[in-house]
Amino acid sequence: NGDRYKTEKQVKLGYLPFLYEDIGARITVEEEEISRYYDDHLTEFQVPEKRRARHILFRAAPDDPEETHEQQLTKAEEILEKATSGEDFGELATQHSEGPTAATGGDLGFFTQGQMVKTFNDAVFSMDTGEISEVVKTDFGYHIIKLEEIQLGGVTPMEDAKERIISAVQLEQATPLAFQLANSAYEEVIGAGSLAAYLEQNGEAHLIETDYFTRSNPPAGVAADPAFLDRAFELQEGELSSIVETAEGYVIITAESVMEPQIPALNEVRDQVEEDFRAEKAADAAKADAEQLIAATAEEGSSFDQAVQDRGLALQESGPLLKNDPAHASDFPQALVNDAFRLTRSAPVASEPGVVDDSYFVYRFDQRIPPEAAMNEDDRERYRELLLQFKQQNIL
Repeated sequence: NGDRYKTEKQVKLGYLPFLYEDIGARITVEEEEISRYYDDHLTEFQVPEKRRARHILFRAAPDDPEETHEQQLTKAEEILEKATSGEDFGELATQHSEGPTAATGGDLGFFTQGQMVKTFNDAVFSMDTGEISEVVKTDFGYHIIKLEEIQLGGVTPMEDAKERIISAVQLEQATPLAFQLANSAYEEVIGAGSLAAYLEQNGEAHLIETDYFTRSNPPAGVAADPAFLDRAFELQEGELSSIVETAEGYVIITAESVMEPQIPALNEVRDQVEEDFRAEKAADAAKADAEQLIAATAEEGSSFDQAVQDRGLALQESGPLLKNDPAHASDFPQALVNDAFRLTRSAPVASEPGVVDDSYFVYRFDQRIPPEAAMNEDDRERYRELLLQFKQQNIL
């Protein structure tokens, strides 16, 4: 299994950077350009109105029984009366709210128009500071809301946005300039005959050199960019890339040295090898034990419980399982639930163990709890046909 422990390919690189940030920092932005950018991008500097509210929630989902809704609405109205008569809203929220913000007195922080569900949003944005709403119903249940604070919207003044505008203009101008500089440098490298000759002729050119690194652990900065890594790990030793575009700008890469993957000496990976060996043997033993248990239960006159007991194993109960249950809470593996539903009274134990990761499971059908809703004859016939088709397909 030596190939399983091969080291990653490692490369040692040099690269010429033509990065937007570096080039942009050398660009002077005139006042006229700042003003023009501000006027052309005015929507970027608009600040929406924000509101801060607290709420007390009494949970009731749309599909909950009507009785639950009535009970929760009654509770909400009782607490609303306390809130409007002067009791501290935050304390009432801590004591009675069934929402996740109960611990912070129902505080929802600041939010903008449209961030909350519509009925809640409409209520908050029609209130005045300090006002307490009537009971508001949403899909989460019944809310009592108190508006704590309003931050009015507006437009950020140009002076306050100046630094941001300068950075944006510099980036805008640096993007095409970076490519022009990279393209010019690449042509000069080709004209000089080698990267080394180009560097000798251009004293201002700066080659950044890395130490050896793997693809999974690249150095910080542009060298961690996926496009950079894709090209870098394609290069042969001594090869020069063409211009590579990254999110930060352009680079020209040279592979100074390449170390291909190698199988390490055993003593270097011995702990991992031993761990993998034990895991593999344990999985093999678990599979064999599971298959033997199934075989024992198939013998005439033997019982599942007795076979389990003879092997000193502990039988666990799954509790009721649902075939499609996103909130699966049983210790029984979710991945095996569909297979469990294929078991029958005549064949209560699967012919092969279930496998999840490297663990093996033997399980027996114990009980079926029929759905509460009665099935009409048309549905029964339709399901009969579907089951027949399913069984025919399995036989085929």
